[in-house]
Amino acid sequence: MPLADAVCAFFFRHRLRGAIRLHQFLLRGRRIIVRSKHGLALRLDPHDLVDAFVLRYGFYEEEVLEAALGRLRPGDVFWDIGANLGLHALTVKLLRPDVATYAFEPNPQAAALIRAASLRNALRADLVEIALDAAAGTADFYVHAGNTGRSSLHQWESDPALPPIRVSTATADGLVGAGRAAAPHVVKLDVEGNELHVLRGMRHLLNSAQLHTVIFEDSADDTSAVKQILRDAGFALEQLDRKEPTQHNLENYVARRERD
Repeated sequence: MPLADAVCAFFFRHRLRGAIRLHQFLLRGRRIIVRSKHGLALRLDPHDLVDAFVLRYGFYEEEVLEAALGRLRPGDVFWDIGANLGLHALTVKLLRPDVATYAFEPNPQAAALIRAASLRNALRADLVEIALDAAAGTADFYVHAGNTGRSSLHQWESDPALPPIRVSTATADGLVGAGRAAAPHVVKLDVEGNELHVLRGMRHLLNSAQLHTVIFEDSADDTSAVKQILRDAGFALEQLDRKEPTQHNLENYVARRERD
């Protein structure tokens, strides 16, 4: 890590006074190069919520990573749907190079960060710049300023000063059927309110013998439509315990069934 980046990272990590001014002076406000707790080199924006959390604690939502790693076997396929800066997708590839990894991210700026991080860490994760949905076509994608991880096909808490981005949509079943992606064994699904639509577009995969784990974000409502579609496909659900001191309106869950 370059010295200037290390100094800025230290100031932000420990919430020292003058961190913002120092960042502007040393790096002219550009992203800070840091390594996550697992050794992944990333360029992080200290003013973005998720990036700032990784900068301070070394990771974000590690319970999701642990759930994925615990279910993957050599030769498996992992899908990160809603990859954002690629933290989970690239960390899985770093720690499990024997797993084929797909990162689904329709936001062009976030996709560029994934491509850059893949090169910087010499990792090969397949980047799919498409929003998975219930149908193929196009849709408006709303960017959340200050928290790109909150960006979504849903217009909620988005910055009114930022125009929506027109993105391509596809169904998971359609992508696999067309040979554009290998069918997954383990899926991480975090698309800020569009989870049900993604699952409706992957009914064939959900009912296949291969897909045995879905790690997803949902409300605490045990009767939600997201949970019901997974139970109907034969999955048993369990809430994951948060690993970091974050405050959320939603929770992370893992849906499992026995694999062949």
